[in-house]
Amino acid sequence: LVDVPQQHILAIMSQSNTMDVDPASDNTVAKQASSEEEYELSVQLTMHNSPARCVVGIDNDTIVSGGRKEGEFILWKRMSTPSAAASSSSDKPQNADGDSDAKMSDEASTTDTGFTGSFIFSEDTFHPLVFCAVQHRVASQPARVVSGGNDQRAVIWDIDGNIHQQLSGHGDSVNSVDVTDDGHIVTGSYDSTAKIWNEQGECTATLQGHQHGVEVCSLQSGEIVTGTFKAFNIWSSTGQLSKRIDAAHGHMIRKVRRHPLGFVTCGNDGYVKLWSNTGESLRQVLAHPENGDTPSFVYGLHCLDNGDWISCGEDGTVKCFSSDGYLQQQLRHPSAVWDVSVLPNADIVSACADGCIRVWTKTASRKAPQGTIDEYHAMLEMSRKAQGSEAVNSDQLEPMEVLNEPGKPGEFKMVNDPKRGPSVYQWDGATTQWQYIGEIMGKPNSDADSGGGGGAG
Repeated sequence: LVDVPQQHILAIMSQSNTMDVDPASDNTVAKQASSEEEYELSVQLTMHNSPARCVVGIDNDTIVSGGRKEGEFILWKRMSTPSAAASSSSDKPQNADGDSDAKMSDEASTTDTGFTGSFIFSEDTFHPLVFCAVQHRVASQPARVVSGGNDQRAVIWDIDGNIHQQLSGHGDSVNSVDVTDDGHIVTGSYDSTAKIWNEQGECTATLQGHQHGVEVCSLQSGEIVTGTFKAFNIWSSTGQLSKRIDAAHGHMIRKVRRHPLGFVTCGNDGYVKLWSNTGESLRQVLAHPENGDTPSFVYGLHCLDNGDWISCGEDGTVKCFSSDGYLQQQLRHPSAVWDVSVLPNADIVSACADGCIRVWTKTASRKAPQGTIDEYHAMLEMSRKAQGSEAVNSDQLEPMEVLNEPGKPGEFKMVNDPKRGPSVYQWDGATTQWQYIGEIMGKPNSDADSGGGGGAG
């Protein structure tokens, strides 16, 4: 296992087995008060033409994100290197995990917050629907990514757009991928199997005994974990079943991720659960409880070497938990969050159903201007009201014609879009255009302004 401070291990092992987070918790709920700086919005990246389904933090200056449709992978590169103060060693914890308009052109577009985005593949050669992507654990230049989709295969490619291997053999969509420390690929599919592939792209084992889709995770200790409906299995590195836990969750397991003490799972029951690498239950936290019409689905997880973890879900939040299961902070989004990653500099990257990739930081030099942050929270408040029983106040919506005038960098406009309904746009100073961010849930409360509602996803 990775070297973890002893106090974290003792804290986890000494606590009771079950701890439910108060659903009413907001922002900072911790066992003890902390003066540590909180995460705040850094940048919003808005090139995706479909819901953002997955995100991979390659390094501090490089992000890869996948849109739901048409093999839409985008490479985001930071335009300037952060200052030495912002990149100090104290700011770099290592990670444990190591429908819309026509597609935009492949020309790079630049955000005024320091990233430039470009589509990685000029032609849609695979994954009409994208389900997952992870960084390859074996270091290479350029960095490699493994992805899976509804074309029943996993694909290994690099961030320059070169395809290295295509792994075919599943009978349904590949919904989960991972890489072992020695470079073998593990895939999970809606055909209810998982497969292990060697470096030559040959399937060396097929893992049976699942219901519905299969989530996969390779552990540092060598085992492979597969999660499925309510249960998970632990396998040897060569595919021999060693243990099965039948009642691990109350519903479908949506993600399995490495943790310094073993692994964590999350599911449609709202729980994040910590297990040893031999399947002993160490902790469970009700991380994303059901709230009204919003289900308790937890979609994404990311673990840090100190035992902390970050989760995201249908409730539109990214939640940061300490190693002993206490909620430290939650980051609100206008719609469901499908995936989350962490850069080496500790910045969080989220992939949202509104098609936007957001970066969050604790470092003052990388935070967005206060005016942009205030506008973002104002937009969230309007979205929150609309997602509840309150209708969108048509007086707060401006006509589409306001987008004919230039804005200020980072400025938001909430308009009544005749095609999309109540929508949010943001001014991109580099392209000098208003960029579509997403729809506001709900509908205007005036019959004259009925333009259709619906979620941003």
